[in-house]
Amino acid sequence: MVANEIAEKRRAKNEAAEAERIATIADVEAERNRQNEARRVELKRVHREQKLAKRALNIEIASGLVDLIMDLADETHDITSQSETNQISNPEWREFMHLFKKGKKVSLRNVQ
Repeated sequence: MVANEIAEKRRAKNEAAEAERIATIADVEAERNRQNEARRVELKRVHREQKLAKRALNIEIASGLVDLIMDLADETHDITSQSETNQISNPEWREFMHLFKKGKKVSLRNVQ
């Protein structure tokens, strides 16, 4: 009978230790899940900031390009409307394209 009691106590002690080990593992997994979620939220925030910065840069570039195109169109219209043939000469058009490719406004070509 004493042996049965000792075996029962050992089994109860082992079961308690196993339950504690399982609880510890569950706590560790829960903490890891919280850390992973926090990391995911932080990465999402950083990604959003990078995306907004990239969008702002793209808007700035596009705005500058539209300004150059509109300036080129205005100058071309002014030149062709003053011409008897309603055309722009090839050398002048090449000069316009050269300035446009350099990112400079055609309307400022004669300004030093």
